[in-house]
Amino acid sequence: MFFHSGARQHATPLPTCLTGAARDAAVFGWAHRYPGQPFVLDSGGRPDVLLNSFFASRGFRGYAPGTRKKYALSVRLWLNFCAARELEWQAAGPDDVADFKFWRMTDTRNPGRVGGSAFHADLAALAALYGWASRRHGIANPVLRREILAPARRRDTWGAAGPAHAAAEPAGVRDRDVKWLDPKAVGRWINVGMLGFSLDGLEPDSPAGRTGARDAAFAGLLYGSGLRVSEAASLLADELPDDGEPDRVYFTCTLAAACAKGHRRRKWWLPRPDLSGLLSYVEGPRAAAIARARAAGRYDRASGSRIVEGLHRSRRLALTGPGGAEIVPLDELTPDARLGLFRRTSNGLEPAALWLNENGMPRPATAWQATFRTGNERLARAGMRWFTCTPHMLRHSFALRWYAVGRLIWDRRLEHLTEEEQRDFRVQFGDTWQFVQTLLGHSHPQTTADIYLEPFRSLEVELLLECAAQLPLSALMRAIFESDDRILHDPVAASR
Repeated sequence: MFFHSGARQHATPLPTCLTGAARDAAVFGWAHRYPGQPFVLDSGGRPDVLLNSFFASRGFRGYAPGTRKKYALSVRLWLNFCAARELEWQAAGPDDVADFKFWRMTDTRNPGRVGGSAFHADLAALAALYGWASRRHGIANPVLRREILAPARRRDTWGAAGPAHAAAEPAGVRDRDVKWLDPKAVGRWINVGMLGFSLDGLEPDSPAGRTGARDAAFAGLLYGSGLRVSEAASLLADELPDDGEPDRVYFTCTLAAACAKGHRRRKWWLPRPDLSGLLSYVEGPRAAAIARARAAGRYDRASGSRIVEGLHRSRRLALTGPGGAEIVPLDELTPDARLGLFRRTSNGLEPAALWLNENGMPRPATAWQATFRTGNERLARAGMRWFTCTPHMLRHSFALRWYAVGRLIWDRRLEHLTEEEQRDFRVQFGDTWQFVQTLLGHSHPQTTADIYLEPFRSLEVELLLECAAQLPLSALMRAIFESDDRILHDPVAASR
């Protein structure tokens, strides 16, 4: 199986009658004709018509690019597992899926064992494949599912119903895999892992070079906003808010639908310190990378790209490109499309993307995983191999931080009410979890609540953000969560 990056198109699988050089030429010609779509060759080098039809199906094409790639890799792993057992994937049963789970998560003969979250993704990919194969071709689905019904709706709880995988589902995925850092630990990890400072915070131990400020700004954005990596990495420089109001503590921003999970435009909130870090990156390292790229002539070929001529108040971009002038809504620009945009400045063309590599070219979302690995390696060299961080841990930590704030503020607001009155208040206006849900951009299972609570939610978020700026948050969270060993604290402060 191989992938070809670029825009997705509908594809028709190759015929199986081709052989030799003709087949090889057809395969690579097909790949260039339909970029971005996974393509499967069997052990004899022939295209697998059935599997390629799945990857060309409307349902698979509807997934986000990252999901398509993740599912394709999981399917490839499953196909190789079946091939090693001399089993046709169409004939697999529930016991084979259970064996796959054991091999992926438990078997000591597998040096690359994974945790529950990784196998959960594998299982979702198999469910998608066999669900399609069952509907279209009558192939038995070995991924058993059971319907989990929502509990009766209580006065203070919203339930959700939906199918779940049965025997193969790993137990306790979230509880076992989720980790957090408290605020001081986040600051320590960024200082040492991203900026390369020593543990005492005074002198660089392993200088992070010209990318340290960029990497620290990105990590700060993830923790300060709760955005996912793919969402934060997709931002354009023109989407940053204007720092023209010195008294503002938080800035309300809008995430484009094509870049948000679930393809739904939503609000997100940016703290002033993190905005300052982003603007410092833009004016410093980013500008320097652009200057180096111009000097090397890297933008000379951009004349054939789509050029941003202006951004309208209606969140529409005025573009010029090979096809002429066009007006494109920001909500329709996918992360991949944004990487190919340039904008005009007084000094010439430059990428429209906010995040750039050291060579001045746009930085894709997948590159940030290596940045975090490098940061963890710096902590390991400092003697703290256990003190690690991932991008998603910053999102979890963001949620934990604001849950603590929300609980404190709600408790203060409602302390004069009886328990019964508090329940009535939360049913009518929402509670702490709904506050955090809004910050994270999670979908609510009740469409009616989505529609009618949305204005109230946004208002409450802005009020809570302003109030939280005055709280001794780090000390509060350490006192509340000190006994939970899943939450990482600043190791230097703890030793003192």
